[in-house]
Amino acid sequence: MAKIKISDVDKANWIRPIDMAPPDIADTLDEEQANTLINIHAEGSDDRLQLFEVKLPPNMKQSVHAHHHDEIIYVVDGEMRVGNRTLKPGSSIFIAGETFYSFETGPEGLQFLNFRPCKDMSYILPKPAEAGAG
Repeated sequence: MAKIKISDVDKANWIRPIDMAPPDIADTLDEEQANTLINIHAEGSDDRLQLFEVKLPPNMKQSVHAHHHDEIIYVVDGEMRVGNRTLKPGSSIFIAGETFYSFETGPEGLQFLNFRPCKDMSYILPKPAEAGAG
């Protein structure tokens, strides 16, 4: 394997998650989520870092979800609203693996880099509460 890999902006390969998601996940994506674009800079593996870039449309609410591994999201452009906080370009957020979260994009949309310690394309949805549980 090469010791250096360059991800050239002029050769970016933007893809839609719906085109690469398993059917059970693809079926849960609404139109805005389906039109999200992803550019994979470093695919990652069991022992190699993963880096991908995401472009989201304006005023989109991302469903509550989690991923198996820790991640760092670095805002490149637009706004990411997490709870009562608004993250602008240059801001970042660390999210521990298997922590449920959601966010909204700002009026200009959102572009961010996502760093993970290994390849992790998981998308975990919360389980519906069992009827009568309390």
